[in-house]
Amino acid sequence: MKKTICCLLQVLLISKSFGQLVPARQVSSVTNISEEIIAKANKGIPFYQATLAKCYFYGRGTKINYEESVKWLKKAMDQNHWGAYGFLGMCYYYGRGVKQDYTEAARLFQIAADHGYEWSSLNLAVCYQRGHGVEKNQDKANELFLMAEQKGLFRDEKKSK
Repeated sequence: MKKTICCLLQVLLISKSFGQLVPARQVSSVTNISEEIIAKANKGIPFYQATLAKCYFYGRGTKINYEESVKWLKKAMDQNHWGAYGFLGMCYYYGRGVKQDYTEAARLFQIAADHGYEWSSLNLAVCYQRGHGVEKNQDKANELFLMAEQKGLFRDEKKSK
């Protein structure tokens, strides 16, 4: 039963948008770039720096610009915006705006996960499952997948409304 749940969770994770690590609902929740977001990001507000990074990453109201996205994620990280760590981890995992580096991706996922960003825990599980940036460890991956399921990350949003 435990192995079946882990396999199901892995299939669900892999089916998400942007390659295999980003949940679809995160993409749809990204707002379009605006003068307000740019102004607040330039004032050094980490939430808006991370939001601006996502706008550049997904091309929300602007052209896709991975390098600009990485620049703003790093500014948010400098102020301990833990979600920016996880998002930059995805950039490293896929080589978007930076050279692909699984070790750095796993390190950033771990930092974000340690600060409560559950999707980063799930992304870290994929790293363990595939041996990307960490030693391959299916038991550790399964543990992280099960924790994600227990926290409701795979709950059907339509049913929960």
